[in-house]
Amino acid sequence: MVELTVCIITYNSAEYLGRLLESIGSSSIKHTSLLIIDNASEDGTPEIARNFPMEKEMVVLDKNEGHSRAANIAIDRCNTRFLVLLDHDTVLDEKMLEVLHDQALEDRETDFAVFAPRIIDKGRNEIYHGGYMHFIGKTITNRKEISEGETGMIGSTAPLIDLEKLPENIRFDEEMFIYWNDADFFYRMRKNGLKIKYVPEAVVYHFEGTKDYSHRSGASYSWKRAYYLIRNHKIFLLKTYDLLTLFVFFPCFILYELYNMLFCVKKGIFLKAYLPAVAYFIKTIPQTLRKRAGCRQNRRIADIDLIGWYPLDYNPGVVDKGFSEKAVKFLDEVLKWYFRIAKGIFK
Repeated sequence: MVELTVCIITYNSAEYLGRLLESIGSSSIKHTSLLIIDNASEDGTPEIARNFPMEKEMVVLDKNEGHSRAANIAIDRCNTRFLVLLDHDTVLDEKMLEVLHDQALEDRETDFAVFAPRIIDKGRNEIYHGGYMHFIGKTITNRKEISEGETGMIGSTAPLIDLEKLPENIRFDEEMFIYWNDADFFYRMRKNGLKIKYVPEAVVYHFEGTKDYSHRSGASYSWKRAYYLIRNHKIFLLKTYDLLTLFVFFPCFILYELYNMLFCVKKGIFLKAYLPAVAYFIKTIPQTLRKRAGCRQNRRIADIDLIGWYPLDYNPGVVDKGFSEKAVKFLDEVLKWYFRIAKGIFK
């Protein structure tokens, strides 16, 4: 029996949706439920979905409420044990759903609650094999091939979630809207003792993303992307990290923040992205602290067992040749040596 619901979260997805639906229809696993949640697209996405000859359930929101809200709707409406969340700019390998579903069934009595495919990023011509959580609170993508097993962090591109294992207090933070919301979700899940398994035999192809929110290459940088990344990173740290972690690594957080500030100045988005992001974070500190209290429920794993130092990585075009590249290398070295010294405090 197939216990699988596939959810596509769409927003102005007309360019991608047809081929994604075709790949789902061509999947080797049959009798899956399909749920499409649209964030008030303006390019005809709902009509494309409705007209596609495939049985489906659709939720069309009146306004763009973000990835987090859509993901939570999917979790609440799902009536199967397993849920696959799909970015709209993906295409599935024929066996991806079957491989993830079979692996989840095999591990149903273990602590593995999320199963992640190998991501072949067509936009950047790269392959991603899971990832890690850098101690500064940044997700680091693993580009080196590894075998099946536990991984420290993944994005929301195409995870399979075992909903029977997901605690009721762990949902996507709807305040985060988009960006860092997946890192926040999976990190809180791991602090509760649940694990993520990387399944390389399952393959998904990822493309360019939504205009105005994504960055692939070039000198310009989306101010909307920068705004959500900068503000949500701070919310994530304050909400999830233990007090000892925040205290010990505070100098590194300041150093990383300085780099982000200079980056926004260089890209000409300081006033449009950086200052509003910081202002929003400061304004919402009280509600973030209330969320922090909730995050402490059922916490089983210490931060130091979930984080580490890893070489910083950035999308193409983010770090320019010259001064920016040297600045990142300097930052990387400082963070590496600081972590080596500071981690002894946690023993």
